[in-house]
Amino acid sequence: IEGERVYFNGDSYCCPCNYRRIIAELPQMVCYRSGGGLAVNLFAPAACEFLSTGAGHVRVRMETAYPNDGRVTLRLDPENPARFPVQLRIPLWAGGTTLVCNDQPLALKPVPGTFAVVDREWRPGDTLTMEMPMEWRLVRGRERQAGRIAVMRGPLVFCLDPSQNPQLAKLDPADLGQLRLDPDSLGAPVSDNRVRPDGIACQAGFWKGGFGLGAKHDYTLRLTEFPDPAGRATYFSLRDPAVGEKDVLLAESPF
Repeated sequence: IEGERVYFNGDSYCCPCNYRRIIAELPQMVCYRSGGGLAVNLFAPAACEFLSTGAGHVRVRMETAYPNDGRVTLRLDPENPARFPVQLRIPLWAGGTTLVCNDQPLALKPVPGTFAVVDREWRPGDTLTMEMPMEWRLVRGRERQAGRIAVMRGPLVFCLDPSQNPQLAKLDPADLGQLRLDPDSLGAPVSDNRVRPDGIACQAGFWKGGFGLGAKHDYTLRLTEFPDPAGRATYFSLRDPAVGEKDVLLAESPF
């Protein structure tokens, strides 16, 4: 995930057809029937309907701007008031997630990597809101990327696209990954539609690799979402690599 991205223009291998297949199947992966109720697996503006014993037909509408923010609201409309479970997937990175039902905070403490289960009587017009923290995270690299970090926010990884940062025109592309990030300089997300509609980007201060770290940054650079076709660098150095957090999404190597 570092360096220039090379694209194959042919359409005769497995990726193009599998991409089309997974996109076609994706809506089926958003919600499932489970345990007599509903399990929410993916977060996107969506609507579904399922049959529950006692409640009859239950219509559910999901409202969210995820992954731009961490709020997901379910609006439930059962035919009849009835008790059934609603399960929400809690991503591994989403420690500190909170749940609110009908504007009342729930005592339930969601555990990352599991489904939070809200089992209660649901009535027409009830709402269930999940709020996931969306602070910037600096995730430590491993093996070849040891001593460097990746910049993440929620599920999004950010990268450096030199074409969006003309001040890097004279920098050797091989040195991009040696740029040293000032984590305190990461700004609030800003709108960026280059990678996806309603996407986001951010700005951060960097020092040149191998140079002293002065009070003033050498560069203020724009980071874009990882699918940016011209993205070149994903890992960066820090003054103190221990600042980064462990990558919870990858299992520890047995070696």
